Amino acid sequence: MRQHWPIPAVALAALFCATYLLAGQDNRSARDRRILQIQHLIEEHNLGDAEKLLNEAAKQFPADAGFDNLRGIIQAQQGNSAAAERSFSRAIQRSPRFTGAYLNLGRLYQENSASDPQASRKALETYARVLDYEPRNEEASYQTAALLLQQGKFQESLVHLSRLPEEIQGRSHALSISCADYVATGNRKAADDAAARLLADPEFSEGDAQQILSGAGTGKRRGVRGSGCFR
Repeated sequence: MRQHWPIPAVALAALFCATYLLAGQDNRSARDRRILQIQHLIEEHNLGDAEKLLNEAAKQFPADAGFDNLRGIIQAQQGNSAAAERSFSRAIQRSPRFTGAYLNLGRLYQENSASDPQASRKALETYARVLDYEPRNEEASYQTAALLLQQGKFQESLVHLSRLPEEIQGRSHALSISCADYVATGNRKAADDAAARLLADPEFSEGDAQQILSGAGTGKRRGVRGSGCFR
């Protein structure tokens, strides 16, 4: 399934229902079957039944990080960001390498950046914790690059993009960030190359264009002339 990586708000349930299931096993445990049932209800946007089933499962597995993560997803879908943050954080405390919970928490911070001036910093710190033990994590690397672009740390943003597989670096979401980074740093040749690849990509979207404009605007404020991305 194609990764949904742009920064604009998306459904957490559709993105990050991942837990540490042993997906290849035919005979799942009762715990794993229950998690899959809850995930399915979330994906169907049946949050009421998902929450009911989750409450029952939590009584049977009171210290299970997987259910904390699912609770956070439901709470985020319900618009209760503070409760979702607590649930994802609790999942991480119980399982310090629970990548799915970290990614959910980072995304939650990003989606609340308009109301929380510290959200970008907290998101970067959250992704950094993933990259400490999983340096090539694609989601954490991409989102870190996007956040660093927003902060005007263009070279650092490019470093994180370079850690992505070449196939992903060539997708429109990543190209839009690299193009903006190159514009802002005055690397016109690299910016023009990224722009040509981006404009030829059928998945090029309005969100990608906004990403470039963000970097281009910062570059102009620093006296950098336009490139093929936007003149």
